[in-house]
Amino acid sequence: MMIKILPVLLTALFLLGGCGHTPLREIHPAALPPHPAEDAVTQARAKQLSNVMAPLKIRGAVIFPAAVFGRFETDTVLKALAQCNFNRIYCHITSERELNETLQHFIIAAKERNFAVEIVISQQDFYRQYQVNQVIRPLMVQFPTLTDAARLVAEFNQELPETARLDGITVHITPHLYNGTNVRRMYGSIYRWSEKSYGAGEDNDMLMRKTFAGLKNIAAIEKLPPLTVAMADFLHDRAKKGDLTVGTVKDIAAIAPQIAMVNTANLPSQLAANITAELADAPAKSQVLAVVPLATHTSINSDRLRRRNWNDFIRAVENLIAAAGKSPACGGVILSPYSVVEYLRLEK
Repeated sequence: MMIKILPVLLTALFLLGGCGHTPLREIHPAALPPHPAEDAVTQARAKQLSNVMAPLKIRGAVIFPAAVFGRFETDTVLKALAQCNFNRIYCHITSERELNETLQHFIIAAKERNFAVEIVISQQDFYRQYQVNQVIRPLMVQFPTLTDAARLVAEFNQELPETARLDGITVHITPHLYNGTNVRRMYGSIYRWSEKSYGAGEDNDMLMRKTFAGLKNIAAIEKLPPLTVAMADFLHDRAKKGDLTVGTVKDIAAIAPQIAMVNTANLPSQLAANITAELADAPAKSQVLAVVPLATHTSINSDRLRRRNWNDFIRAVENLIAAAGKSPACGGVILSPYSVVEYLRLEK
């Protein structure tokens, strides 16, 4: 009986092993509103945002291709982005399956309209799942790691026409999401992020060190587009205090000259203050981008900017730019996701 079952077991293990495809991560609302913002009020708001963003070298907007493509015409998306004076589009993919012809066509169209385009990959999407015991784990489906995903982006970029090559790749590190409430952990990792695990050699520090080792591997990938590293602003603060042995903007600058600090402000009054230390500590010739994650509504308490209305949002962005613009290290501002900007334009 065992002899008959053995081939079946071996076949099943073979099917479980090998490469798998990263599932798409749903982020709401990642898609644009059901109709374009084209009345007098929304046009005036686009002009207002355009004027506020004008002093910046990089005026970035994040879109999620999985939510936008197939629902909206490319021309509609690009026209709206141009009206608000964005000049760089960050296409945040959550699965390597999104490196496809649809994205290729979008990038070509965007480049024809003089947009710079980057692809964003996040550590929270590309990981090897921590599951089962050590005997069975190597036989389970293995998803691409963050380094694998970056290599795939480099290969995808080489397949684009020379006139439509990517202007960069942004790698968003999120070691703090490998915590007790999140079952996703890096393959083989014995560490978990916790507010009680700060300190040299503690779990948080080991996760940061492992993450930065991965960033160095990514930076060494052949024909990689210009690299930007993005991370939450509080990681710089904790590393600066000595709670982590790596994680400051200087540490990032040793790997990539451009740094994107993801602002964790929840209130407009906090927005500008959260970028001050990072700009002041940035080494010469390094550029710091301020990433502003936008909340979908005013009651949210997570690390996303909430606001009462359009005017509150504009004031917050204007204050951020006025404060950050004083630093020679300020490279620009990125709003994420762009869909929330469109919903704000439509608010009554």
